[in-house]
Amino acid sequence: MFVLLPLIWVTSRPAQIVLATLLIIIDIMRIDLIFLLVRGRIHEYRQRRQERIKGLQAWGFKGWHRMPDVNGGGAVPVVNIEHATKRLGAFFVIVLGEMVIRVEYTAAKGEMGVSHEFGKAALGLMVAWALNYLYMLPSEPSAEYEHALRRSWLTGVLFNFFHWPLSASLVLASAACGKMVANDEVEVGVRWYWGCGVGFAMLFIALLDLTHNDLAPGEARIPRSIRAVLCLAAALSLILFSFGTEHMPSTGILAITVGVTWFTLAVSIYGQLPKPGGVTTQEREQLNRRREEAERRSVEVVEPVGGSGQERERERQGLI
Repeated sequence: MFVLLPLIWVTSRPAQIVLATLLIIIDIMRIDLIFLLVRGRIHEYRQRRQERIKGLQAWGFKGWHRMPDVNGGGAVPVVNIEHATKRLGAFFVIVLGEMVIRVEYTAAKGEMGVSHEFGKAALGLMVAWALNYLYMLPSEPSAEYEHALRRSWLTGVLFNFFHWPLSASLVLASAACGKMVANDEVEVGVRWYWGCGVGFAMLFIALLDLTHNDLAPGEARIPRSIRAVLCLAAALSLILFSFGTEHMPSTGILAITVGVTWFTLAVSIYGQLPKPGGVTTQEREQLNRRREEAERRSVEVVEPVGGSGQERERERQGLI
């Protein structure tokens, strides 16, 4: 928060925008973690040099995603991953709620019920619902993944950072959504706000999904990489779509956006499902646990009846 104090002495509007953007990036990127990372790597490098380890191994490139130990104090602040994830998700819902509020309109006398403006509001609401579902897809019960905050320090920093441009994109789309619902013909800037807002929102949702670690590769109907490429292609199409909307009414723009977002959502949901007849990681672990328990029980049952090998040998010698 304190890094934004230099804005008090800046009077130029372009300089304020550039400086505010840079300072927000610095604030979100967790400079403290990067500082501790560099400090820890230097400490490990010196230890390896003392142990006469040379080459790339001296720099510790193996395990680069791990936060190294810091000599002389200094530790990474403890983060409750579940709590942090819920907070970020709640903030995303709040920002997305701006789009839901923007689609509200006041019906004129005699236009109650289904109308042209009502249809555009419904289309805007469908886009917001699809974006919310795309954001929540990695946390579905059928998804077997390791969260970015738990995976490594780098994916954790990226997961936090990507929420900032994601929220900014949704704010742009929300600002344009209200004008598109209220008017059939909108300005060029409004079209670009809408296309780039929704497009970049889908782009960063795809990047957020890629920060997680897939624990069951090859078990989904559509590989995760292909689903991510599809989402990125859909985002790029919405961004570039604004070039061809010069003579298109707002209803058509909203309808095409609904088609792109819902198609991406349908493919993502279908592709995330396990393959027919396949065994998920959880089911495989349950089968292994049941097999181990069955083997342990069989050993416990056999030993009291027959005894161990030494006891049977002593009994045989006694009988002889």
